[in-house]
Amino acid sequence: MTASTSPKRKRLRPRPARWVPPTGRDALRLAEQVRERSQRTNIPLTKSFVRASAPGIQPMLYRLYAGGRSGIVAVKLYLALVWRCSAPPYSSRRDSARAWATLLDLDDPGGKGARRVRSALQKLEDLELVRIDEDPGYPPTVTLLAEAGDGTPYEPASTRSFKMNRGRGTPDSDSYYFQVPAAMWTQGYIQALSGPGMVMYLALACEQAYRRDQWFSTEQFPERFLFSAQTRAEGTKELKQAGLLRVTSKMLDEAGQTVSFGRMRRRNSYRLTGAAVPAKD
Repeated sequence: MTASTSPKRKRLRPRPARWVPPTGRDALRLAEQVRERSQRTNIPLTKSFVRASAPGIQPMLYRLYAGGRSGIVAVKLYLALVWRCSAPPYSSRRDSARAWATLLDLDDPGGKGARRVRSALQKLEDLELVRIDEDPGYPPTVTLLAEAGDGTPYEPASTRSFKMNRGRGTPDSDSYYFQVPAAMWTQGYIQALSGPGMVMYLALACEQAYRRDQWFSTEQFPERFLFSAQTRAEGTKELKQAGLLRVTSKMLDEAGQTVSFGRMRRRNSYRLTGAAVPAKD
């Protein structure tokens, strides 16, 4: 067979490079230490922490995130506290601001990073998510309070759900919770995610998009989470690039059904993947 008649080889498209979180080694080492000492494989959060329980209600995530760059430190720090403080009295004793800044992979953990952590702790205390007890000469003791921000004692979302639903046929809607996998910390994803990426991840995890495909209408997303369309778009793009989210396009009706007499529209469907999927407890 001559060169002129030889079959053409199919050109293969190069696979996109896998996104690796640019998280520092010290942050990953501290995350491993927390994982080894924590009693939690996954971090439980009530859905109402992320999603509005009724029209006009601002979810705690939205209130924490308000303030942009400073707000996202408070969000990540709160998740870290829930992860680390996994047993009664649900307190972090003598953990320095520098250590928290290192875990969060903030720049200049001994200086600017530590100041950002102290500012975030103050925000958590102002929202009654934690109680701070000063200890002269030492870092303060930080004790978790209820996720509702009402100043009552903290109880893990999973424990609260079990107590509220014991003996019930139908689960109480106030008890619904979801899980953030520790792998999101130990593999450096939470540290590396931007504000939009982090809040979009929590919104999808809240809807348990790690178990089933999830979609939102144009009206649903801002009503449930209060975040803008721009935040949603930027966060979705970042999660896809990180390999944590698969987005597919489907024909669905208003109820999310693929077969219906109702009006069908092409909608994006979301599914969390990889480290974003909780491990089995």
